[in-house]
Parts: sequence; structure tokens; C-alpha cells
Amino acid sequence: MRLGFIGVGLRGRGQALRVARDFAHRARVVALADVDGDNLARARSELGAHAPAVYDDWRDLVGRGDLDGVCISTPQFAHRDPTVAAFEAGLHVYCEKPLALSLTECDDMIAAGKRAGKVLMVGQQMRYHLHLNRMRRLIHEGRIGAPHLAWLKEFRNPFPATMKWAFDRSRSGGAIVEKSCHHFDVFAWMLGTRPVRVYASGGQAVHGEIFGVRSDVVDHAWVTVEHEGGRRAMLGLCFFAGAPHQREGGAGTHVRDIGVIGSGGMITTEGFALGRDLELRFSESEEVERVALNPARGDPADPLARDGNSGIWVDFLNCVETGAEPVATGAVGREALAVALAAERSIETGAPVGVGEVDHLET
Repeated sequence: MRLGFIGVGLRGRGQALRVARDFAHRARVVALADVDGDNLARARSELGAHAPAVYDDWRDLVGRGDLDGVCISTPQFAHRDPTVAAFEAGLHVYCEKPLALSLTECDDMIAAGKRAGKVLMVGQQMRYHLHLNRMRRLIHEGRIGAPHLAWLKEFRNPFPATMKWAFDRSRSGGAIVEKSCHHFDVFAWMLGTRPVRVYASGGQAVHGEIFGVRSDVVDHAWVTVEHEGGRRAMLGLCFFAGAPHQREGGAGTHVRDIGVIGSGGMITTEGFALGRDLELRFSESEEVERVALNPARGDPADPLARDGNSGIWVDFLNCVETGAEPVATGAVGREALAVALAAERSIETGAPVGVGEVDHLET
């Protein structure tokens, strides 16, 4: 399978290296495109013997005529046009999250993929983490009864210096759009119900200016999402628990905690990293059950038995080869964005906002 990579900054370069390193038996990195010449040079150098052709305009990459698919890792304000063009050129598309900056753009991308009869995969990697898949399975098997409440807390450092555009709401959609489309997708996935209304409260306590740029995005928030059937989820988000850094991660606290409570018990885990245990507690017992997972013993052909960043590639390659629908569809990405847009609007207005009432953010 011959693949092109559009946007090879930190994320896109990592994607190309992953394919070249882990999936060389199934795919080849043929071409890279980026408006930043340094990004292109760094990616091409790190690919070494796999060094592909490079372009400073994604249109030239899409127009090559010899590709099977593309991976789009540009910022979200630049997702719609290359995605639609790639479908019009008959290519499959793996597009990073958030899918776009508006629901209208999402609809354009989804419709283009359907017209072309090609795969649209959205980078909702959390759906592919081994321990989160096991957690969801236990919930849906009824181990904690009917699920009613979910939560996720991510307390971390701010976006890195390589993502200065993320602090500009007109380009990123806001911190919640950029980051929490992952979180809102997990809520719907775990609870098994559609989100209907959002109430959010957030602000800017620490990072009004960062890395020499003025920020107009929130650096902390609490978001409540109401789901069909009266189920509810709560997101806690903080970007000043860790120090600013040039890359993702760095100094300070980074807590990622997730749990679901049902009519018969609760299930929790810490973080998104592989190897995390799951913990179950039950309403009518003092028993604590721990489920330990070992991804090294999982089936390498199973996209849901490994780290999500690898598993999503297994699913994408499988779907391209078989025509199956991916786990992380365009519709999944659209719904996650709709919740994030509603949360951003709720912070603006101080009022609850229905999911889907906001097509885009007014800046």
C-alpha cells in the first residue's frame, strides 16, 4: 500500500515513522507534504532508507496518481480541503482529530468519502487502546450493571511550543475542541448513548501569554455532558498542572483518570497508557477486582489488542484492504466535535447548549 503524509510536524512525522518501522510489510511511505521546509527535511532524514519524495504543496502530493491513501496531520483548520481533494483523487484518508473546525466541514468530508467509496478514518486513537477496550467490554457485559455516570480528568502541561497555533482559537477551535474530542468520544463509547446537552464552565487562570504569543483559549474547565436516557459524564481539564515545554509531556503533573459507575458497581483505570490495570468495585460487596492486561501477549493482527496509536493503523490498513468500516468513522469524529463546540459555546454564554446547535465557533 502506497501512502502519502500531509503535515509532518511532530504528529505527522511520528505517524510516518510508525508506518515505516512497524508496518513496512503492509505499507510504504512514498511522499511527504508540508509548508515548513524544516519539517520536511527532519522527517525525510529520520525516515532514512525509506526517504520519500517531498512537496511543499499538498496538492502536488495528492495529484501524483500512484498513491492508495493519505494520512492528514495538519492542524484542524487545514483538514477539510486536502481530505476532499484526496477522495476526489480516489484515495483513502486517515485524518487526525478533531475532524474539522465545523460540522459543515465534517459533513463535506464524510460526503466526499461516501461518493468516492473510500475509507475515512478519524484519529480517535483512544478507541483502540487495549485496556480501554477491555473496560468498555466489561461495562457492556453488565459487570457493573447499567452504566449511568462517567468521568475523565486530564490535568497536564499546556500544548507544546510546536503547537503555537493551538493558542489561537480561530485556528484550533479552542483548547476543548483541540484536546477533548477524545474525551467526549470515550464517554459516548463507554456509556453506549448519544450526547444531547452540554454545560461547561472554564476560563484562563495562568496561561494568558505563553511561548511569546497571546492565548485566547481556556486553560482549565469542567464540562458536564448529558446523554440520552439520563446518563451523564463529567470532564475535568487543566493545562497548568505541568510546566510549559517544547514537546508534549515535560515537567510536572500529568494525571489522566477515567471511570464509569453503574447500578451495580464501578470500574476505573488511570491514564491511557498500555499496561494499566482495571479496577472493579461492587455495590453489594467489599471485593476489589483487578484486571491486569499484557499487550505483549495480544494478537498483533487485532487492532484492539495494543496501543491505540498502533491499533488504529492496523484498522486503517485492514479497512483499505477489505472495504470494511473502521471503528473510528467520520460520524464518530463529527459527534465528538459537536460536543466540543457545544462546550466552548457554553463557556462563552454561561448556559447549557444542545449538541449540534453550534456548527462552528464565532471568533
